[in-house]
Amino acid sequence: MEFGAKNIHTEDETIFRVQIWDTAGQEQFKSITRSYYKNSVCAFLVYDITNRDTFDNIVSWLKECEQNSPKTILIVLIGNKLDLYKE
Repeated sequence: MEFGAKNIHTEDETIFRVQIWDTAGQEQFKSITRSYYKNSVCAFLVYDITNRDTFDNIVSWLKECEQNSPKTILIVLIGNKLDLYKE
């Protein structure tokens, strides 16, 4: 699992903490990711457009997110690896 965090400072001196958790969809991380949903305001669900299984798995990650996040969370679906897509 990869992790990245950064504090964002606004002109009015508000500080936002941005954290990115990349679990690569691995089931072994599902139990620990539940705690990260609690205070989240946005979730990016990313799938590989060259691999249909990753898109099919989005449904379970969406349910996981909806069950463990605040009701006001913004959920964004992102298709990744367009550069590898071939018709």
